[in-house]
Amino acid sequence: MDQGLAALMGAAIGVVGTTGASALAGWAGRRQVQAQQAGEHARWRRQGQRETYASFLTAVERVREHSHQSEARELEETSRLSDELNERVEAVMRTLSMVIVEGPDEVVAVAEELRDTSCEVASGLMTILEARRSGADLSGPRRDLAEQQNWLDELITAYAKAVRSVLDQGPGS
Repeated sequence: MDQGLAALMGAAIGVVGTTGASALAGWAGRRQVQAQQAGEHARWRRQGQRETYASFLTAVERVREHSHQSEARELEETSRLSDELNERVEAVMRTLSMVIVEGPDEVVAVAEELRDTSCEVASGLMTILEARRSGADLSGPRRDLAEQQNWLDELITAYAKAVRSVLDQGPGS
């Protein structure tokens, strides 16, 4: 009887061991699939962030470029220049909303400053265009616009640095 009980217990341990091993292998497989899915999601999310941040920066850069190029254009183009500038500022506003959704707060704060400064640059350029049309002195508005453009350049650098910091963090950081 002792030999029979020992054989029965050995068989039971073998079944439990096999079942336990199967359960453990199944659990490990599920964890591996979950980890792979989480990694894929993190890569997808990071790509979305890159695209959002780049879209916003592109919109700001278009306002900046327009402000540097517009004053050299002919006075007759003032109305068209104004329309182009308004479109570019609207693009900054649209893309800012995407940056706000993506976050984080450090990037959003700089992006909001960029939006504000882009609007100031656009307003400064409009002041110059109107002064040109009326024949007013341009020295003050030009000086103000140059200061705003310099501040915009500094904020673009700060934004790029904040974005790089976020994107350099590993997934889940």
